[in-house]
Amino acid sequence: MKCVKCGGKRSKKGKVAHSVTVSGVKINGELAGEVCSACGAQQIDLAELERFELRVAAALAVHGVCTGEACGTASLGHPG
Repeated sequence: MKCVKCGGKRSKKGKVAHSVTVSGVKINGELAGEVCSACGAQQIDLAELERFELRVAAALAVHGVCTGEACGTASLGHPG
């Protein structure tokens, strides 16, 4: 697969650090992905990212976070 940043060939599979902060709650993860051997750009596997988003939703629910941002309603045009 070609690197979207430099056009080089991605050759190194591994874990990519990723984090999100939603309503003041920060969730960190190490996700499967690829790192460009030429420029170091990182790309996360889409299925892995989807699983991470589900873990984020579960963590928010456990912490009792109930805001438009946490529930995704802000993206639907509802105020958060």
